[in-house]
Order: sequence, then structure tokens, then C-alpha cells
Amino acid sequence: DHIEITDTLTFENNNIWFPSDAYFDEHNNQVKTQSGQVIVDFTELQGGTVTDFTWIEESGRKIGIKYSLEIPNKNLNKTDEKDREQTNLDLEMRVDSQYLKLTEEYYKVSSSEDIIKNKVDFKAVPYKNYDDVSESSDEVTTTPKISEEQGTLKKSADKTTVQAGETIGYKITFK
Repeated sequence: DHIEITDTLTFENNNIWFPSDAYFDEHNNQVKTQSGQVIVDFTELQGGTVTDFTWIEESGRKIGIKYSLEIPNKNLNKTDEKDREQTNLDLEMRVDSQYLKLTEEYYKVSSSEDIIKNKVDFKAVPYKNYDDVSESSDEVTTTPKISEEQGTLKKSADKTTVQAGETIGYKITFK
């Protein structure tokens, strides 16, 4: 009938967290800052919906999110199929790290204990009541790496000399 997923994304070790003004925009399935920047985007839900969303807080900081999804069986009404079971999922959530908050001078204090943990619980709910319900759980961890590469700043202008009242176009690029 459908698939129920509960996903818990947490930032361990208290060095990375969501901004305090972050909120869940239920109409767009996004976590945003108060000024509208998208931090988390559920870009592919395979026809599903976010049915529950909660913040995970520690020491006054939003260190994670826990949300539930309900994904309909896209094969349920296909009468030409011999087996109408859902065979795969195509889900995607993107996190834009530029809007996350970091401990001051993170590059000096980051460690292998700064773990991004993503735990997913999966439950397949059958069309008819059966004794067997398929459930599974999986957890993935990632440790952010600090780049040794230095950033570069380039500045350029569209004019080298100007007269009073003229406009100069500046371009600043940071990589």
C-alpha cells in the first residue's frame, strides 16, 4: 500500500548546528532560514509527503531534524503488472551547508568526532493485512573534512579610470 520512512539527521559533537531562526516550510517541504534561504530541500519524494517534522535540540542548539515520510506504492493500481509491489525508492534530500552554523574557528577545533549521522527506518505497509511486515533500519555517518586548500579572492573592475559621475562595475570572486 505505502512505505513509511523515518529519517533522523544529526550533527554530533556540538560544532555544527542549524541557525536558531530555521523553520520547516511545510508547503514547500524545505527547512529555511527566517530570511528564506533554503537549508534542507526534499528534492525528490516520489509522490510522498512529509507527515511529521521535529527539531532535535541540545544545549539550546538545533543539532538535527527528524521527519517522517509516507510514500505511496506507485504500482498499486497498475492492473497490467503481474506484481504490483514497489521495487525501489528514489528519494533525495539536499543540505546546503553554507547556511549551517559552525563553532568559531571551526577549522582549528574540528575533529573526527564531528560526525553527521543519518539514520533511516523503513517500513513497508502491505495493501492487505499480512502477518509479515517488512521493516529495516540503516545508519550512515560522515565526517566533514577541512580542506588544506586556501581560498582565493579576485577583484576586477570594468574600467581603470573614471570621470566624476561615471559608474564602475566591480566583480569580486572568492573560490
